[in-house]
Amino acid sequence: MEISGFENAQEIQEAGISLEELKEAGYSDFQLLNFGYPQKQLIKLNKTRRH
Repeated sequence: MEISGFENAQEIQEAGISLEELKEAGYSDFQLLNFGYPQKQLIKLNKTRRH
C-alpha cells in the first residue's frame, strides 16, 4: 500500500484506507504523524493492537 500520492490524512481516509490498514502495511507512527494523523488516535490504536 502506497500513500505517498496523498497530501494528508483526510485524503487517505476519503480514499477508504483506514489507520489500522496503514499500520498493518508497516507505516510507522512518525510517518503517520507527518501525514496529520492525531497522536491520540495513534496511541489508542497502538494500545488496542498490543492486547
